[in-house]
Amino acid sequence: MPLWKRLDNAAFGIIYGAITVLSILLAQGSQPVSPLKTALVASQVLCVALLALLGARAGWVLDHRVFPAILGALFVGSIGGLLSVMKYVIH
Repeated sequence: MPLWKRLDNAAFGIIYGAITVLSILLAQGSQPVSPLKTALVASQVLCVALLALLGARAGWVLDHRVFPAILGALFVGSIGGLLSVMKYVIH
């Protein structure tokens, strides 16, 4: 099986779960019990965590070792963190 198909199959569950959880968080933000700012911060944290998980999964699928998985998680998670900080500064 080609590498891109293995990565695509590995990422499907993560992406589907992210869409579901983010929808729930944003729906919760519209309720008076939980302010929208809390829901947005929670969704940002979830997105960065899922990016790190996706990077770890890609590192694991590529080499089947722990060290590349950790490097993938750190690399992709740090990019997600920087993007979320940039989004916060812009808005």
